[in-house]
Amino acid sequence: MLFSFLHVALGAVTMPRWFSDNMVLQTNAEYGARAFLSGRASPNETVTMRSDPSHPLGQQTVVADSNGDWGMQLRPGQSTGLTIKISGENGQELVARNVSGGDVFFCSGQSNMVFPLKLAFNMSAEAATLAQHPEFRFFMTQRNYASTPQFDFAAIGAPNTGCDSPPNCNRWLTAQEAMG
Repeated sequence: MLFSFLHVALGAVTMPRWFSDNMVLQTNAEYGARAFLSGRASPNETVTMRSDPSHPLGQQTVVADSNGDWGMQLRPGQSTGLTIKISGENGQELVARNVSGGDVFFCSGQSNMVFPLKLAFNMSAEAATLAQHPEFRFFMTQRNYASTPQFDFAAIGAPNTGCDSPPNCNRWLTAQEAMG
């Protein structure tokens, strides 16, 4: 409750943890080659997204609704190395560097989804293949469930989530970082 009060008082824009360095924005042409960013701000606050001046994303502005929710649609194309900055009228600017546009695949289910590649029988061959794809990105979240939509993931190390390793949870990893 205190967080909600401070959020409104300071007018800080917030976004889910997936908005971070090395992020991939979905651009599958089959679905309109568009990606979406969303977050929270003070009610009716103006939120601005700026990207690299030379990129067609340029700048977009939206106004948060009466609940403070906002969202915008982007068309990043098959970009790499973008910087995206999100700011409101007050508070700290949020920045994601080395952002790419591309295909995003969600994988979940079996316990083998958390099996570390370094323990695989053919780890060297798999690592060599992955090294040939520097555009590859990996994002791992905790195991969790909810009966209602959630704004964000649980914090790293939350009980019973299976993500107690801060270097690899709730952030996008490049191929090199995933192998590290």
